[in-house]
Amino acid sequence: ENLKNIIQEDFSGDKSSFPILTSKDNYFIIDNGDYLLSRNNTETEYAILSTSSESISDFRLRSSIKLGPSSNKRSSAGLILKVQTGGALVFEINRKSEFRVKELLSNNTYKYLSGKSSNDGWVKNKTIKKEDEYNSIEIKCVSNVFDIYVNNTFITTLFSPNLKKGRMGFIISRDAKARISYYYLDVPGES
Repeated sequence: ENLKNIIQEDFSGDKSSFPILTSKDNYFIIDNGDYLLSRNNTETEYAILSTSSESISDFRLRSSIKLGPSSNKRSSAGLILKVQTGGALVFEINRKSEFRVKELLSNNTYKYLSGKSSNDGWVKNKTIKKEDEYNSIEIKCVSNVFDIYVNNTFITTLFSPNLKKGRMGFIISRDAKARISYYYLDVPGES
């Protein structure tokens, strides 16, 4: 497969493909070769979009996320995909070896595409490491079919026909800390 790299981010320089933000709610900085995310707001999650305004359709995304301590038992972080007016797809992990996939709808609510809504979509998976350990995540999307791997293990696949193309980034839950060690985004190249 012929891929063209769009973002190759190791968080090693001063410049980053993601915003540096320090406010009372958000503390997002480059720290020791990681993108450090600290969400101090205890009410709401926050999406961080890459500075690339390119709209992405098919892609291969590789990243690595480590969750830090929090008083929120289910504090989580993850990847937000194909962000567009009235929609996005989110893949998150938490500190209890769980993942979930949710789709943002136009009325600003989520539909859970994994698990049961009684459990907010969370699904236990022993492949996912707990607090203070990096989880490598790879997501491949072809024609709105998303294949998701964590730590080189296939986790789930889903079809989300509403999301044609959009912007990419991270999501961090309320009262959560995470470190991202890299973010590599490739799209199909010219063959």
